[in-house]
Amino acid sequence: MQNAFLAPRIQGQAVELHPVLIMVILVIASEVSGLWGVMLAVLVVAVARDVFNYFHQEWSEEGAGIEGQ
Repeated sequence: MQNAFLAPRIQGQAVELHPVLIMVILVIASEVSGLWGVMLAVLVVAVARDVFNYFHQEWSEEGAGIEGQ
């Protein structure tokens, strides 16, 4: 029982995601992809978040430079 609540909290601190989001991700991934989904889901979501943030920053800065000219 403790592991069900402690593991998402530890993972959440490691990848900077909220523990509730991690639990939801794990439930969805287990239904969709089984064991492989559970093992890879948090990693995939963290990478997707970082890629999204990178492109959002790049496009926001580029757009601001064009408008200012």
